[in-house]
Amino acid sequence: MTTSGKYPVDITSDKVLFTISYLADISSNDLINRTVDQWEHLGIQSERYTSYLPKLKGMWPDIKEGDSLSLLIDQGRSVFYFNQQYIGVINPSEFGQIFLAIWLSENTSEPNLRLELLGGITNE
Repeated sequence: MTTSGKYPVDITSDKVLFTISYLADISSNDLINRTVDQWEHLGIQSERYTSYLPKLKGMWPDIKEGDSLSLLIDQGRSVFYFNQQYIGVINPSEFGQIFLAIWLSENTSEPNLRLELLGGITNE
């Protein structure tokens, strides 16, 4: 959800809230590895994300079925919540852009999910 209702967003003026509700357990390490896999799929150079990995490793918990992980982007800051409880912040505005790109980029590995997230209609 964005204040403008559009993607891509202007993260200097838009607020974005993106929540993932998990249907299965995933360890923190697996979540980080899958995040990196998706950035590689998108062709994002490792230099753009490697500095964020230690912060994510210290922030993201192991996730159980039914848990949620939320990202609030506000004034260029990326604030994470686990089950609606604050767990940390990453300040460079670029992080929020590359994190959202995993699901919302035209080059996502899940184009039907992207379409649903953006309010489109899928055939599945």
